[in-house]
Formats: sequence, structure tokens, C-alpha cells
Amino acid sequence: MAVISRPDLFRIHQATTVQLLRDAAFEIAERMPQPLGIVCGPITSGGYNDQDPLQRTKKNLILFNLWIGALAEKGVPVFSQIPFESAMFRIYRKDKVDIIEEFYRPLFEKYISIFYFIRGWETSDGATKER
Repeated sequence: MAVISRPDLFRIHQATTVQLLRDAAFEIAERMPQPLGIVCGPITSGGYNDQDPLQRTKKNLILFNLWIGALAEKGVPVFSQIPFESAMFRIYRKDKVDIIEEFYRPLFEKYISIFYFIRGWETSDGATKER
């Protein structure tokens, strides 16, 4: 897994549109070895059956990070979308953009060729669209 630099994180944090997020993702993916994979599964919807959405999201992100870390330890090139999550949520709340279509689809079409679907992916609105 490529290390995302501080300038990358700053750029992601400052992004005001999904286009700016996608541009940052493309630049990060461009630096990574190919073929490039991504972990797919529940983040904000589905996954852990917790009534509190914030707690469910936190638990789902822990599972995501575990999978990403395990793949990276095996030397598998895997793109991590985790650094983009808070900016995506902020932009979605403001603009109501379709994150799957505007961010993930172009990333998948250009850079991602391996998809790792984790437990509970079927319960996730986003992961079912990604599939």
C-alpha cells in the first residue's frame, strides 16, 4: 500500500468538490504498483447491526482498516479509501452527489482491477452498487 503523504492528506481535507477528491485519488493511485486492489464493504450503511449510525460506521471502518492492513502486510497493492471518507461525507451532505458514480466508478475504471468484498458487503448500499 502506498503511503499517503501529508500534502495528499491536506489536499483531501481541503477538497470542496468530488472532482477535487477524485483528482487526488487518481494521483495517489498513479503512484501505486499495479494491479491495484480495493476493499469493498459496508462503511456508513450495513455491516455491524448497531442502531447508532456513528458507532456502526466506526466499527465498519475498523474492519476496513484491518482488511487493508492484512492485504498490505502480504504485499498486495491496495488503495485505501479511508482517508477520503470524512471529505466525501462532508461533500455529499452539501452537494448530494452520487459518490459511487462520481468518485468510485472513474477510479475503478482507470486504476482498480481487483476487488476484495468483505463480510457484510451485501448489506451495504455502496458495496452493492460497486459490485
